[in-house]
Amino acid sequence: MLFIGGFKGMSSALTPNLLSIFAIPITLFHLIFYVPIAVILDKAGKFNLFSAAVLGFLIACTFFGIQDWPYPDGQYVGHVDASFWGKKVIKSKDGFPTFWGWVLYFQKVLLVGALFGAPTGFAYGLVKGKA
Repeated sequence: MLFIGGFKGMSSALTPNLLSIFAIPITLFHLIFYVPIAVILDKAGKFNLFSAAVLGFLIACTFFGIQDWPYPDGQYVGHVDASFWGKKVIKSKDGFPTFWGWVLYFQKVLLVGALFGAPTGFAYGLVKGKA
């Protein structure tokens, strides 16, 4: 339903943004990087469903890791609060990420890899017939 009109109660104006922010760039990134690596692994005889899912996970983590890199920004003076498993932490101080900022960054990157990358790679492995 996300592609047709969103979820019930969700603004339909928000749906194309979600689609364009996540699905289209990750799909293009997979086409540019995943497919050539998968073909190389397949020719070497090392491509199976597990390697397909792991490769999809790594490609999605790479894409989102580059996109969401916590680079220092002189625009933010002070500190940015965040929450990590219900505890308040300081995500960045004077634009530089703290330890908890890096933990939150890797948490987001790994989550995107697990939710988008691994299923995409697994589906590609199924379509390729490596079950």
